[in-house]
Amino acid sequence: MESGKSKNIIIISLTILLVAAGVWGFLEGNARKKAEALNDELFEKTAGLTSLRDQLSKEVDSLDQAYFTLSEENKVLKGTVEEVNEKAAKAQRALVNERRANIGEINSLRAELEILLNAKKELEASIADLQSENEALKQLAGELENDLGQARKENEALANLNRAMEGEIQKLTLANFKASAFEVVLEQKNQKVTARSKRGKRLNISFDLTNVPEEYQGIRPIYLVLTDDKSTPIQVDNAKPVQIVINQQEIDLFVAKSREVSLALNQRINFSYELEDKLKPGYYRASVYTDIGLLGASNFRLR
Repeated sequence: MESGKSKNIIIISLTILLVAAGVWGFLEGNARKKAEALNDELFEKTAGLTSLRDQLSKEVDSLDQAYFTLSEENKVLKGTVEEVNEKAAKAQRALVNERRANIGEINSLRAELEILLNAKKELEASIADLQSENEALKQLAGELENDLGQARKENEALANLNRAMEGEIQKLTLANFKASAFEVVLEQKNQKVTARSKRGKRLNISFDLTNVPEEYQGIRPIYLVLTDDKSTPIQVDNAKPVQIVINQQEIDLFVAKSREVSLALNQRINFSYELEDKLKPGYYRASVYTDIGLLGASNFRLR
């Protein structure tokens, strides 16, 4: 019985082994087919990847070359940029320096402009002063021209007066008996000396009679005659003409004042004449006579 069981067990075991072998064979065949299919698929994929790898490798090489080229260009550009930056910095510094110089020049120009403006103001003020001065000079020139015209008239009057006086002096009876050192002074009321005809109230006339010959010494009449530049006697109220003889010719004198004087060898004689009317501005003459002729004369001017 036990041998029969052993045979059964062996049969069963062999059966199981056969079945297992069949199953394993079947499974192995399927697995092989699947592996081969997978291997084919992997081979295809590997070939595709290899092709892609080769293509990418080429692209990488191309990109690497491009990178190298760009890197070189970048180096050049960096150098160019640095050079440009340096030039820009230099230009900026130059611009700053130029601006500073321009600012200094502008400040200098402003200072010069201010000086010029001040000088212009001073010149304008000077021009205004000169214009005012020119106007004043023009007015003064006009006045001087008028004064010159008046002076010419007065000089002409004085010349006429001198000519008349010289003519009369030539008629002196005796050349060694004449008056000298005349002084004619016009006084105001307060006895102050003036040359203004409107203020004058009194004429003081003084002169010397020196080295009088002995035969002419003694008491003699002295006559004061006042005339204008035309030899016209000054108007004297109640004046009476006095007749004297010069060179055997009778001459009538309109005497302003007279007095008897005891003549010696030397003396100074004074006459004081109160003006009855104010004299006009101009030239006048004070002449002194005695009974034998003209002793002398002096011209004076009133303004």
